[in-house]
Amino acid sequence: GVFVPPIRKLTLFYNHPGIGHGGDSRGMVDFVHTKLVSLAERRPYVEFEVVPRPSAPAEIQAFYTNGAVKRHICYRLTADEVLRHAEYMCDTNAS
Repeated sequence: GVFVPPIRKLTLFYNHPGIGHGGDSRGMVDFVHTKLVSLAERRPYVEFEVVPRPSAPAEIQAFYTNGAVKRHICYRLTADEVLRHAEYMCDTNAS
């Protein structure tokens, strides 16, 4: 059979610590700098988008092939915790 992944896109929103306060997004920023490339290499079928979003908490949004969207707020998570949530969202369906 043909592998059809349930996810098509993962968007990572963050408030950079160097712009304003942004301390609550530090784990997301660390994840982007240290772990995102390896995650993207392991899941080449997912489009990854990184978006700065001042004055808002860090968030992951997963867009699935069935049109569903899942969101997870990454408030004060470490880079490893963000990685676990991103992997989970990549590996599960939206139902």
